Amino acid sequence: MILTCQVHAVLPRLVLHLHDDDLTVQQACRNTLKKIAPLVELEGICALFNTRCFNSDHRSDYEDIVRDLTRQFIQHLSPRVDFLHGINYTGT
Repeated sequence: MILTCQVHAVLPRLVLHLHDDDLTVQQACRNTLKKIAPLVELEGICALFNTRCFNSDHRSDYEDIVRDLTRQFIQHLSPRVDFLHGINYTGT
């Protein structure tokens, strides 16, 4: 249960960095999401992580993935995902 809670808490950060400027960060996030997908306990998320859009470097594909993941998160995980900590707010 604790591991699952930690996985849910880190999801927004991983998704945010799927389109990072650093390609090694992008790939690390993709690999991590694929490995933790079974712990997320969302039907169809493994299939989503194996789509062309998920593995693409194009901004429009990233936006499609974010939209699809956001729908899944809100529908199934909203009480468990730590959205606020996933936002990079500088306060300036």
